Amino acid sequence: MIQTLRNPAYAGAFVFGQTRTEKHLDAGGRLITRTRALPVHEWAVLIRDHHPGYITWDQYEANLKVLAGNRRPAAGQGGGALREGAALLQGLIRCGKCSRVMRTRYSGGTPGRPGSCPRHECVKAKLHFGTERICQSIGGRTVEKLVLDQLFQVLEPASLAATAKAMTEAEQQWRTNLAVFETAVERARFDADRAMRQYDAVEPENRLVARTLERALEDKLTTLRRAEHDLAAQKARRPVALTPDELDWITRAGADVKAVFHAPTTTLRERKQLIRAVISEIVLTVEDTRRIAEVTIIWQGGATSTGTIQRDLAVPEAGPVDDAAAAAYRLSAQAGNPLSERKLAQMFGRTSRRWARARIAEARIEGGLSTGPVMRLIPSGARSLKGEVSPAGAAGPRSASQRQGRQGESRGVPGSREEPRAGQLT
Repeated sequence: MIQTLRNPAYAGAFVFGQTRTEKHLDAGGRLITRTRALPVHEWAVLIRDHHPGYITWDQYEANLKVLAGNRRPAAGQGGGALREGAALLQGLIRCGKCSRVMRTRYSGGTPGRPGSCPRHECVKAKLHFGTERICQSIGGRTVEKLVLDQLFQVLEPASLAATAKAMTEAEQQWRTNLAVFETAVERARFDADRAMRQYDAVEPENRLVARTLERALEDKLTTLRRAEHDLAAQKARRPVALTPDELDWITRAGADVKAVFHAPTTTLRERKQLIRAVISEIVLTVEDTRRIAEVTIIWQGGATSTGTIQRDLAVPEAGPVDDAAAAAYRLSAQAGNPLSERKLAQMFGRTSRRWARARIAEARIEGGLSTGPVMRLIPSGARSLKGEVSPAGAAGPRSASQRQGRQGESRGVPGSREEPRAGQLT
């Protein structure tokens, strides 16, 4: 199927010379042969409408652009095919430390239901080369918020008007440069014609003079071909010209784009397409020591903008708000409906689930229960609910009789009470 879409014969064109064979000697003297595919403007022969085609030439070129956009991006480029998932920036973020495209992982799911909380991680060095740890990772929502804020700021009517003015200036600059290339072609053609007349006027008996003029003619013809190729390349780089209707639409496009992006009828795929139409790549560098992330947005066209994300700080020592949060969790657990980390953080005006996890661990320490992996998040010297200092990671020593009594309760000994489940306190 891919070969069919790439074959220009289905677009009614006859072509020849789509590839070029290159040969060179390596350091050991061996002959290395490589076949390289050429762009369309370098094909030796291209005859459009040579025969009836299944699709038009414009459709053929559009298919090539889609196929090129679906390829795995090369180093220094973002993009790739749109993937499923809630991450709007999947495939666009590149690690600022190793220049690899960062993977997207989702959390918060349940069996049979995928998660919807994205996290971007650079794990290729660990997977492919066995490094001890990943380069960096960061939550996807914080990056999306920064990128979308800058995206809508760029698409504001004032910014778009400045962009339209810049495009008009780019058109004028392009015409100025085009005139330079046209003058170079005219000069090269004049020199080639003059060398041709000199070569034709030489007498055949003067072989030495004829060979000298022949070499000069070949050099002039080579210069002419190079100048014509540069002129064709300059014509192909012509910037897009806006019509009066498009210029009028630009004055109100910013509000329209933002409303369309957040509309409930807009799918995730359409939002990703809108982002990729404006952004080429995002370079992300996480600095753990400073607890920040530097973000560089590379826009379509090469312009860049930067931003900084302030990451959540380490969990501080317990204070009045922390005591109230731990008490709220303890009361909700006693009622049989313990608060979740997200709910606990929302109730007390915090944005970090890590903070809530630490408060839950404090409440479980007070109740004498195991805290599991959250123990390491309790800062050293954190105050318990009674105002006492509890060592990090310790629930306090218990006697052998207490441990045996709890084991008897878990086996259902008469007179014992049921062991609290995880997340409940007594």
